[in-house]
Amino acid sequence: MKWWNQLAGKRLVYITLGLTGVCIGLVIGRSVFVAMPLVLLLFSVILVIGRKQSIAYCVASLLVGLLLGNVRGHVFSNSIARYDALYGTSVTVRGPVVDDPGYNDRKMIEFHIGEPIINNTQLPGKVRIRTLRAGTISRGDIVVASGSLRETLGTGRQGSIGFANVQVLEEDNSLVERIRTRFFSSVFSALPEPQASLGLGYLAGVRSTLPPEFAEALAIVGLTHIVAVSGYNLTIIVQFVKRFFERVSAYQTVFFSIVLIAGFLLVTGWSPSITRAALISVLSLAAWYFGRSFYPLVIILIGAAVTAFINPLYIWGDVGWYLSFLAFAGVLIIAPLVLLLFGKWGKNILLAVLAETLAAQLVTAPYIAYIFGRISVISPIANLLVIPFIPLAMLLVFVTGVVGMASPTLALWVAVPARILMSFTVWVVEALAKIPWAQSSLKLQLWQMTVIYTVLGAVTFLSWALYRARARRSHSEQIDWNLL
Repeated sequence: MKWWNQLAGKRLVYITLGLTGVCIGLVIGRSVFVAMPLVLLLFSVILVIGRKQSIAYCVASLLVGLLLGNVRGHVFSNSIARYDALYGTSVTVRGPVVDDPGYNDRKMIEFHIGEPIINNTQLPGKVRIRTLRAGTISRGDIVVASGSLRETLGTGRQGSIGFANVQVLEEDNSLVERIRTRFFSSVFSALPEPQASLGLGYLAGVRSTLPPEFAEALAIVGLTHIVAVSGYNLTIIVQFVKRFFERVSAYQTVFFSIVLIAGFLLVTGWSPSITRAALISVLSLAAWYFGRSFYPLVIILIGAAVTAFINPLYIWGDVGWYLSFLAFAGVLIIAPLVLLLFGKWGKNILLAVLAETLAAQLVTAPYIAYIFGRISVISPIANLLVIPFIPLAMLLVFVTGVVGMASPTLALWVAVPARILMSFTVWVVEALAKIPWAQSSLKLQLWQMTVIYTVLGAVTFLSWALYRARARRSHSEQIDWNLL
């Protein structure tokens, strides 16, 4: 095991290169299959590995990742290509409803079927269904939809059927879904709109019930992320619990965090973004509990490589996937550096939550401007007024829903604090959204976005390196990178 001990200090570099290689290989594999050249190159590196081990191991790690990613990307690309022959034809799609159905701007019910069986053939991805069908369709139901399949932009879905004929084959009567439905009904009974929908957006990422005007107001002030199934709210509540319990007991911190993560997954479903957030949260908690240092870049790369390897569609253009990891980069890398500027105040829970939120906004802003061509100017102010109260609001709405499941009358009284806090949030959002300059058009080109992220990365790295050198000289406390 002597060779392994010699490499111990460099394992992190090899792991990072390997994970990076997987991500790059997946991107390349969408259009080019280069497995054989990579194998030959890897074999050549192994032949000379005895001469310059460090360089050879680095190259080998990157090549192994590239090879795995390229093969997986190529195989998955061939599977997705089977949709091409179906576009423009009449098809029958069968499968489970993977999200909460809601009404779109045309007053049509809209939902997605995951892992669809199209014309008796199982295909990857998901298909959007739009229908005028009257009746109840719920998440988890097994449905069959027929109509003309159209191609859609991006990789979030692989096709769409408009004005579909839909039939529910099997309703989801599982215990989890019954509890979830009853909880939602309890919240809607105890709170008015849009407070109820906003509260469920906090807890479960439900956006389909939000009034269109209020949903647009959230977008204008840069607060859409608080009601999106992006893993953001899961991150907030786990951070809050961790900072609250870590001085009491490490065991209690991990226990309550895991319970919250499991409950979140049950309520929201195993959406890609929530799964990513849960994976990164568990890894960070495990590293913290066992006293191990876990660099945030490695955590983010593990989450990216694992989820993209399972479903390459994410890395091929899923906007939510990129926003999720950019936000995590802000929370796990930028925020700890910012909090150092506040000294002892940096350990304040509310200040930490605010710093992490603003850091996430900073890192995601260039990508949002590149994709959507607009940016919220007033977002920092909106986040300053709303974000610190989200953990409390989530707790109050949760208690209201649970009490309402047992006693709807009692829930009306219990809901008073939640009603006051949620009404304040609604007032802030609507008031700020009316400001003429709240949102600005800003379309970045790819090269401009690349330059911004390069500069941001360089500044972050230099700041971290300078602080680390200063901390070593003065024997002061190191940055706690493994904090969630």
